[in-house]
Amino acid sequence: MSHKKLAAIVVRSIEYFELVDEEQLDLDTAVQYLEGITADLNEATPEEQSAVKEAAKARLAYFLREPDEYGYSPRKTLRPEHRQLLESIASGEAFGWT
Repeated sequence: MSHKKLAAIVVRSIEYFELVDEEQLDLDTAVQYLEGITADLNEATPEEQSAVKEAAKARLAYFLREPDEYGYSPRKTLRPEHRQLLESIASGEAFGWT
C-alpha cells in the first residue's frame, strides 16, 4: 500500500477521533487513539509527512469542491472545527511540522 493511501486513512481516522461526540465513542478512548496517532506521526519521515499533508489537502478539496450538475456540494456539511482541523493537518501545524 502506498504512502498516499495510508495517509488518507490516517487523516480520516484523525477526523473521526477529533470530531466524534461522546454518544458515539468514549472521549477518553478517542483522546488515547489521537495521542497514539500523534506519537507515531512524530516519527514520520519527510515523505510520510508530505503524504499526510497532501491527504488532508485532498480531503479539504473534497469538501470545498464546486456543486455538481445537481447542485450538490458537501461544503455545507463541513463545520468550522472540521475545516480548521483539516487545514492544520494540511499545513503541518497540527504536528509541529514546518
